[in-house]
Amino acid sequence: MQDFFNWQGIIGTIFGIVGTVFSLLAWRKSRQVEEFLEREKLRLNEKIRIILTNGKEELHLPEVRRQIFTRSEIQGRLGTIPMKNKGDRYAIEYVNNPEYYQQIDRIAESSNETDSAALIIKCTDAELAQFASVSNSEQKTVESKSIKNVKRMKKV
Repeated sequence: MQDFFNWQGIIGTIFGIVGTVFSLLAWRKSRQVEEFLEREKLRLNEKIRIILTNGKEELHLPEVRRQIFTRSEIQGRLGTIPMKNKGDRYAIEYVNNPEYYQQIDRIAESSNETDSAALIIKCTDAELAQFASVSNSEQKTVESKSIKNVKRMKKV
């Protein structure tokens, strides 16, 4: 009878040690998952620039968060740019090019730390001219004025 209780104590100790090891491994894994989720949350909140260019001029669209960076979101943003001819729909040949889709996939899967988060949409002169947008010099002036206004607001 005494031997039975000794074996029971040894088996209980072994189960206790094994349980402790498993719980430590589970805690370590949960910390790794928590750190991964935090990094992924930061990655998905990164801003991506969308630039239309013909090689000489650029038109910068509002930045989009990586979380909602999809083909349909980009197409929608392109559709909101005012056109010179009211009621027309934009026409850019590059958005039907496989290179465009590969660029979207590469940017969506990467991070700003490893890649310059900018989608460059190549346009011809005529394609870029269809948009009723401000010129680059006017755009930079507007941006610099808004930056100065923000600095003034912070001082107050």
